Amino acid sequence: MAAFNIAHLLLLFSITISLRGCVNGQTVILLDPIKNGPMEAGLIVVPGAELRGETYEPLAAQIQEASPLKLHVALTTDYLNDTPNPVQVGNAIERAITELRNANLPDDAPIFVAGHSLGGTFLQTWVDNNPTQVAGMMLWGSYLTGATGDLGAYPTPVMHLCGDLDGQVRITRNARTFRELESLLVNGPSSLIATRPVVLIEGVNHFQFSSGEKPPLVEKEDLPADVTAEEAYVLLADPINSFMHYNMDYETSNSMENLNSHYIATRNKLAPLTAMKDLEWDGATSPWLITAQEMVAGFDPSQALPVVITNVGYVDQTEFESSKPSVDTSVIETTAMVYFPRNVADLSGIKESAYEIAGKMKNQGAIQSVFPSAGYTTPATCKQINEAAFDYAFSMAPNVVKQRYNERGYSMEFMDDNELLTGQDWVDSTVEFTTLPDGTLQVASGSLYTHPNYPNEIYAGMQYCKLMSPHRAMEWIYVDSLRLVQ
Repeated sequence: MAAFNIAHLLLLFSITISLRGCVNGQTVILLDPIKNGPMEAGLIVVPGAELRGETYEPLAAQIQEASPLKLHVALTTDYLNDTPNPVQVGNAIERAITELRNANLPDDAPIFVAGHSLGGTFLQTWVDNNPTQVAGMMLWGSYLTGATGDLGAYPTPVMHLCGDLDGQVRITRNARTFRELESLLVNGPSSLIATRPVVLIEGVNHFQFSSGEKPPLVEKEDLPADVTAEEAYVLLADPINSFMHYNMDYETSNSMENLNSHYIATRNKLAPLTAMKDLEWDGATSPWLITAQEMVAGFDPSQALPVVITNVGYVDQTEFESSKPSVDTSVIETTAMVYFPRNVADLSGIKESAYEIAGKMKNQGAIQSVFPSAGYTTPATCKQINEAAFDYAFSMAPNVVKQRYNERGYSMEFMDDNELLTGQDWVDSTVEFTTLPDGTLQVASGSLYTHPNYPNEIYAGMQYCKLMSPHRAMEWIYVDSLRLVQ
């Protein structure tokens, strides 16, 4: 659920109990058009959790100012505990539509709806059930999820719009939706860039769609913005207007050109994250284990690899525990299992990256026995592989991300390996992530090494590592290192 966590689940439960038999109570704040433009349209806004509708007036005013349309705006408010909920959202939207029409918005003028954060979570269900009542939906710091989570199947045009410093809807969660858009574009029309846009605005955080005092949860979890509130409204209004214009058949060429420029900028910002994600797990293997095995082998980098290195990925724990890496004159075969945070409810605060890659490799001694003539350097430890994951992720990050990390990001410190004695001890171990009071994140791997001449040949010459994924390093660089320590 978009911008949703356990605290919101508990709050929603209490609200739902309170609302049994009561759906009224919301009010609608109308903002009259400020221009007498060539076409008319309406915009209805559903606020985020613990935010009142009127806090969106500065952004709404900027949207009106930046558009040539005669744009009527309705801000819904007075939800129970100032938090939108599935019982009241539909009632509020229907009331807003009625009030907009009563305020002289023509019956044939298109109406767009926007939901911020938690408001977007509940708005999408109403729109899915009432697609003919709106011309399009915008999810501000929110995303399609659950039963309405299929971007291609959604019944109306839908925009995902987030700041790249959103601390509640992670940029890595946006990357998942953007990849869905790219998959649709492979065989679909280019117009999807305007009817299904996924846009990241540089320097903007989660709160900056709104105004006033931040709710406690936002204060705790959001990232510091790079732009002022006034600058954020200008930046956000630009793609919002292009989305509305295109999907009401007004200035479609200019709108498409602008949304395409946002698509390219978003693609460039997300490309390093996507690349790191594919390194941790591609659906069948963990390509990062191939790099890790090269480092453990310690082949002389000035010489060509004397052997092909492959990886076999597992999704079954029992099968993985039974697997063994191998080496012969043609191939070194590694095995891996990648572990992801459990997130059945699609909560936006949970990391997208794997929390560890469990990798089984052959150690240098075992490889030397097969390739005695190859050149070798010092073999890598699990700690050094983790350092390499971070260094590679950082090297791939966009310059603005590197600059943010260098200027205000908390560091990641790599600790010596936890050397374990038995295979079961290694299986039971995890990569240890420890946050220090100063914000530093310490990372320590569990490792298991067996001598090449170990008496039981099936267990000889192994190096097992619980590794940090390059994707986890990249998520730290982009997001978590920037969150202020409370």
